[in-house]
Amino acid sequence: MLLLTPMAITADHDSPLRQFVERGYRTRLFGLGLGVSCIASVLYENAAHVAIWCLLVANVCAWPPLARVLALRSADPVAADMRNRLIESAMGGAWIVLMHFNLLPSVLIALVLAIDKIKIGSWQLLVRSLVVQLASCV
Repeated sequence: MLLLTPMAITADHDSPLRQFVERGYRTRLFGLGLGVSCIASVLYENAAHVAIWCLLVANVCAWPPLARVLALRSADPVAADMRNRLIESAMGGAWIVLMHFNLLPSVLIALVLAIDKIKIGSWQLLVRSLVVQLASCV
């Protein structure tokens, strides 16, 4: 039986767990790339404070690689990636608030986050992420 330690996962480029994390990383980059344009347009329109712009840059530039490293170095990369997806839902809820609930971008962010959860085939994760997203909005 093959033991999948964090070092074995990072060293084995063909590991199914590593491939799962890498697909999540690419999806995360695409989703943030789409979301940042929507968020930035609303922040520009609302003349947002520089601190909020810094948060946006940090979210877009730092989160995908950090989530990837956290998942790859975890003893259970799939569980770590699911946890990362819940964190992303919380971030999405926070951005919806920071955009002052601007309708179209808010719906787009919530929809992309929901589709991401459905895409991996977990309805339970979708429900949990919606709860986390609503809690972060509150």
